[in-house]
Amino acid sequence: MTIVIPHSVLAVGWIPFAVVLVLTFIFAWIYVRLFQHHELSEVSSTLTAVLGLFVALLTSAVVPVDVFLISYMKNSNGTFKSWAADNSTRQSIELTVTYTYYTLYSVAALFLFILLPFMYFYYEEKDDEDVSTKQRCCTSFKYTLVFLLAAIIILLVGAFVPLKTPPGNYSIENQFHYLEDQLERYTHADQAISVFIGVLSMFGMLSLLLYTGFGLSALPLSMIRCGNRYKDDSDTPTRNFLTRKERDDEKARALRAKSRAGRNLTRFERNEMKRIEEDERLQTRLQRKKEKLRKTTCGKIFLSIFKPFEVVFGVVLLVLSLVMISSLIITSVEKLEHSLGPKSGYTLPSSFKSINFCDKIMMLAQKVFPLDYILMTLMVLFFVFASMSGLKKMGIWCCCIKMFKIRAGKTMPQALLFMVFLLMLIVMALNIVLLTLTPQYMQYGNQQYWQQGIHNETSTLVQCSTSTLVQCSTSTLVQCSTSAPQGECTMSRFAMLSSTLFYKAWIFGAFYYWCIWGLSGIYVLCLLYNIYNVCRTRADIEMLDSDDESDEESLIKA
Repeated sequence: MTIVIPHSVLAVGWIPFAVVLVLTFIFAWIYVRLFQHHELSEVSSTLTAVLGLFVALLTSAVVPVDVFLISYMKNSNGTFKSWAADNSTRQSIELTVTYTYYTLYSVAALFLFILLPFMYFYYEEKDDEDVSTKQRCCTSFKYTLVFLLAAIIILLVGAFVPLKTPPGNYSIENQFHYLEDQLERYTHADQAISVFIGVLSMFGMLSLLLYTGFGLSALPLSMIRCGNRYKDDSDTPTRNFLTRKERDDEKARALRAKSRAGRNLTRFERNEMKRIEEDERLQTRLQRKKEKLRKTTCGKIFLSIFKPFEVVFGVVLLVLSLVMISSLIITSVEKLEHSLGPKSGYTLPSSFKSINFCDKIMMLAQKVFPLDYILMTLMVLFFVFASMSGLKKMGIWCCCIKMFKIRAGKTMPQALLFMVFLLMLIVMALNIVLLTLTPQYMQYGNQQYWQQGIHNETSTLVQCSTSTLVQCSTSTLVQCSTSAPQGECTMSRFAMLSSTLFYKAWIFGAFYYWCIWGLSGIYVLCLLYNIYNVCRTRADIEMLDSDDESDEESLIKA
């Protein structure tokens, strides 16, 4: 008889996800609105960017629910609860979570390959005043077909490319016995989706290496180096600010003189004139806001106390980034020493022996649900903020060409859509990083099982045989791992999907493994570089930032 899953279990597992769903949408909306250009934004591009970022974040938000459901199936003494004792009940929960992952990743792929490219090219055609809306749609659709064709090719290759097959009758190697049930149900559709997600995560991992690796150190150190950020710029003028203003004024006078002389301005000159006028209006608005803020009592208090708190937050985030990178290195070293090698995607055949700080903290936090959910959300947000810090500092690059600069309140719609495109790829790869950052938590949570053994001593806690040399069958309560007997532990659906992909196509696991080393190395190099930047003078930093911004805005509007 099939036991019905208690409603309390579903409520405790999915209600926090519903709350996070609402908060995630609010966060995505505020974040996109913060960076979009206040005057040149469009509802269509803004809404597409918000929904795209929202869906990508949900792929990480469902992970704590996945871990909670598999952990909640067992009691603290290592036995399954009554409603989870039936294997069909556990499979029902597993299928629900699996389909949730498939749905979220499919919707994310819809944005990556159709909606975001369509809106990007749709807005690109807006610069030409003679093009109608219908023509803009047709042109953007033609470009979008290239992305759609790429998605179809990846799906077809993923479905029919010959991957590793288990031995006959699914009697696979002892190290991979936990995949036996999964491989029995593994179809061409599952393979296509797995490979598709794996390819997207590979591109996301490359973006994560570049932007997140830089931002993990740039974000906290930029908060520590708050310097004179809130001081009056008019009191401490820099040579760079005056030079740039004089350069823009001279350029504007030349363009106006050319227009008054009856000569037609080129498209580049019109856009450059428009940029200068917009920059003047923006500087005027900022100056008014600063004057208004300085005159209020709350503003004076805010300016006097916020700066030291920013330094404190920066120090905390810097320590957090160091702990995260240390945990990634510890897990990577463990895999290098004890894993089954690159042909298995560096899969560990047993539980982790090293002390992973982030993993231990998440395991302890899971005992007080939803504390682990909160910590996981904060970690994801920290990675997102670090990625945005890297995007703002470095700009958006494509094929070694710097395309856009990201600025709060000044990001053009094309740059905004491109930014969300990269963030979606990064978040999709982030779950792989979290699987390395908190391996035990992400795979089995706090599940335990009784491990049988032989002990040559008499014990009142075990059942002994009658012989001269007493041999007792002992049981020890241990953490779940891939070496657990079949049916004793339930692996999280994300870890199971990843492990199956690594077994079928080891190249993905090897690629992700060495990317983690790459992320750690890039972080160390960028940390040294950003520490050097902290020691530089404010005038030097502003000069470089201002020159980059001026050149980039000219490039965007050209």
